[in-house]
Amino acid sequence: VNGDSTAYADVGPFQQFAMMLGELHDMKVVVYRWAEWQTDAPTGPKAYAEPVTLRAGNGPTLTVYLAALPGGTAAYMLAEQR
Repeated sequence: VNGDSTAYADVGPFQQFAMMLGELHDMKVVVYRWAEWQTDAPTGPKAYAEPVTLRAGNGPTLTVYLAALPGGTAAYMLAEQR
């Protein structure tokens, strides 16, 4: 998911949608958030943080990679390429 800063929050639309799918199909839901710590410069680990389990379930695992930054757009992670 490549979202804006509103997608980063725990109550963001993509986490909520993933949780709804998890409930519907009894899936485990895991999210990886982008770990960039300075949103207006090409610094940081350029990697995802450790996974966070949003929901435990008995079925398969739904894994969400969230390319969003708090306070910025996901395009900031491509700043070096602009």
